[in-house]
Amino acid sequence: LVSEEDENNSINSESQKFNSVSKASMFLIISGIGGPGVVRTILGNIKNNFEGILVLSQSIEASKLPKFLIQLQKIISVKIVIAETDEYLLARHIYIMPENHTIRLTSLGYQCIKNSTLADFLMQKLDKNVQIVVLSGADVNLAQSLIQINQFMNNIHIQPPEECFDAALPQLLANIGVPKIRNEILETWFN
Repeated sequence: LVSEEDENNSINSESQKFNSVSKASMFLIISGIGGPGVVRTILGNIKNNFEGILVLSQSIEASKLPKFLIQLQKIISVKIVIAETDEYLLARHIYIMPENHTIRLTSLGYQCIKNSTLADFLMQKLDKNVQIVVLSGADVNLAQSLIQINQFMNNIHIQPPEECFDAALPQLLANIGVPKIRNEILETWFN
């Protein structure tokens, strides 16, 4: 049996966990098949004391996600996990979104949801602290959502199109003035 004090402590602990989630800075990396090398470079900038939430939305088959996670975990000590349906995202974690999953902002923080698209997430009222990086091979169908977000929030950066295997979306965003990601920006975000 659980005492009332233990139950209250458990509730307080869960509440603190969710509060830390909602107050954490969130970073979203959108990438296609051609972006794993750049993803590794970006993650290499993350320090051990990273306090945010990083979500990686990458076009990778579900069967290859565990191997990709292992490869990434070798270059960084911050915990990397494959997000699970209905899971709340915790600060100091990197999440790989499975196919047909995205995130939503709730009163308790960011939550992984199934049968929703990244465009659905982007069209929500985003927290002003969300930073978005668009890499090679990112889904060009996200262009309209990203253009609208950029008009109001100016929180999107792109991989230089000339460095992309598939530059369709980064080039569209570059054409409207979205800035290229630079190491100095990454160091500011992840320190």
